[in-house]
Amino acid sequence: MTVAGVWENEYGSRMILAVEEKPAGSGAIWGVYESTTGSTGRYLVTGRRGGTACGEKGQPLALAIAWRSVGGDPADPSWHWASAMAGQYHGQDGGAQVTVNHLLVASGEFPGLCGPGLYCDKLTYRRTSDTPYAGLPPAGVAVPHPASGVWSGADGMRLALRVLAEPGGRVALVDGFLEQDGREIAITGFADLDGQAEESDRCALAITAYDEARNRTVAMGGWLEGEAGALLLQALTGHATPLDGAYLQTSLWPLSLVRRDGP
Repeated sequence: MTVAGVWENEYGSRMILAVEEKPAGSGAIWGVYESTTGSTGRYLVTGRRGGTACGEKGQPLALAIAWRSVGGDPADPSWHWASAMAGQYHGQDGGAQVTVNHLLVASGEFPGLCGPGLYCDKLTYRRTSDTPYAGLPPAGVAVPHPASGVWSGADGMRLALRVLAEPGGRVALVDGFLEQDGREIAITGFADLDGQAEESDRCALAITAYDEARNRTVAMGGWLEGEAGALLLQALTGHATPLDGAYLQTSLWPLSLVRRDGP
């Protein structure tokens, strides 16, 4: 079994996932998310999964969600937001579950719901069907965007971002690479297509990667502060742990990066 299929969490929200299972592949995950909290709609998901679980240890994974509905639903302030999730999949003994730490990137205010900020939660998903998502992975065409370019951190990390608009012009995809310790790791994720939330200079991003050498996944969530500002992210690293050690499955690290070239 894999993480492909239909999953439901304690709030009743569902995600329907497909997984690239080729041994030499990128470990890509993609699909859709159907929310029952705050806004309701149908949203794109992308991500990465780690290597096959060994023994009692789970399979690390990272997911990104763009909260702009692709289902024809009415717009609201959360359409500028994104989510980054990191955790692991456990599938032994018929008790398949996904546990993730969720970082909701609220780049602007949603009146009556919440103010801007990074909101944290731990979610548990149970499999309701083995049927994987039947759609193709998200794809798009490169467009000018304030987040595009090369960003560097004080610890030597480099993040090269390219923003693409998917065919419907509703969601901005992100690809590129993360470079650290002399290694380049492919990334996938989402950005706010319009560049910033209403009455805010923050542009939300959620990015995922898989570090094969360490069998770890990374989900980064945060925002760009203005077009010339810093890229402020929280990096959630997904580790493979036994189910009874899931409290150690995700570590958190803050990142502040500055632009090293133009968009």
